[in-house]
Amino acid sequence: MKIAIGLFYQESTTFNPFIMEKESFTFFEGQEAKERISITEYLENKDIEVVPTIYANAISAGCVSEEAYRFFADKLINALKKEKDLDGIWLHLHGAMEVVNIGSGEAALLKEIRDLVGNDIPISLTVDLHANIHDDVPKLANIIRSYRTAPHVDQEETERITAELLVDC
Repeated sequence: MKIAIGLFYQESTTFNPFIMEKESFTFFEGQEAKERISITEYLENKDIEVVPTIYANAISAGCVSEEAYRFFADKLINALKKEKDLDGIWLHLHGAMEVVNIGSGEAALLKEIRDLVGNDIPISLTVDLHANIHDDVPKLANIIRSYRTAPHVDQEETERITAELLVDC
């Protein structure tokens, strides 16, 4: 089994005038991204080939610039394009990323992924407790689960649950 993993995480507050640029994110790709995503160990212990995409994480602030979003989305999409025979995609997204001139970053990203991989590959999402899920997200992802606690003491557990559900698919 072969599963691609990634994290693209930012919570936008639309009344905050501070626009998030590429430099606002902590960013890793490839092996470095894989090492920062908690479900890697779970999947590898199941003898699943883990394909890392990106780890891009920023604090809550204003909307994400279109250029910054495009940079990270392109990195993730290009990593997926290189892979053949994926059995699933696991993503950790905030659920409340607003992108200048685009709208919901999660919906836009999932639409691009679906256009690339089709509808036969299941997509599993972990999202934040206070995500603001765009109406298109449940149409594009097969599994969606949020943390249940604030502070997020169940984040790692939620990530594992969404990975387990993906493996079961």
